Amino acid sequence: MHWTTIDYIGAVGGILTLFAFWRTNTGMWKVTSAWYELDNFIGSFSLVVYTWEKHAYVNIVINLIWGIVAFRGLSSFTERRLMRNANYKRGFQKGRKNMKHNRKR
Repeated sequence: MHWTTIDYIGAVGGILTLFAFWRTNTGMWKVTSAWYELDNFIGSFSLVVYTWEKHAYVNIVINLIWGIVAFRGLSSFTERRLMRNANYKRGFQKGRKNMKHNRKR
């Protein structure tokens, strides 16, 4: 079998997704780890490209959903990091207080 570039992209995507799963199951990473979500996101994106080129359209839907979930995990990680920042947290709490004040009117 002669491997093309797209075959390598698919292999890397699958390996990244499996490694992310393996690392969380062995306790190396937490499910809330940005590395876990990044591996899943890049892996799913690579698999979408691979399955598109191979015309395996059913798998595209599965990998797109997996990528969306991973992207949401990355955004949650970013939100958690921002909430640890005192300046951001202070502004966030001030904004919540103003929202409550505006609702009472």
